[in-house]
Amino acid sequence: MRRWQREGFIAKGGSFNWTWFGENKETLATINVRINHSAQLTLEYRLRRNGGEWQNVNQAIDIATTANNYGGSRVWFVCPCCRKRVAHVYLVLAPRCRTCLRLVYRSQSNDDIGRVWSKIYKIEAKLENKFYRPKGVHYSTYLKLRREYIKQDIRLENALMGAWGRLMAVEERIKSVVRIESATY
Repeated sequence: MRRWQREGFIAKGGSFNWTWFGENKETLATINVRINHSAQLTLEYRLRRNGGEWQNVNQAIDIATTANNYGGSRVWFVCPCCRKRVAHVYLVLAPRCRTCLRLVYRSQSNDDIGRVWSKIYKIEAKLENKFYRPKGVHYSTYLKLRREYIKQDIRLENALMGAWGRLMAVEERIKSVVRIESATY
């Protein structure tokens, strides 16, 4: 919605086509957007479920406008399911917001080990080389990054040891169950 508004499609009214391209410039999806009046637009696209037949879909979605603090306005989709104002709707069978589809960001489903790894990757990207201060980085910033790297490395080691301990406990439980079952035969 933001891009459509920024490029002037929403203000003009009428209709336009929007296409998504893959890495090799092949067309992944195309949607025809028709602005019916100031408070609604219609999405026209084709959908295929589980490799079945293609179906034409015509879906009307309400839009809402809010005033910005410094002039102008912002246009929002209104989720057809929960009626919440959202910037993005996802076309899964029918348009829905991420809350209705129960979508989460990748970082929200990381465990402790994944969170520590992502922090370490970010620090390594800033340091370029762990043992030398990158050109243009203040020495105090370099020391702060090094301390943070060491702290995260210790956290990672503790998280891995905790995971290892849990795996070993599971292995012991499995062995005890196998011993009990083999003793009963």
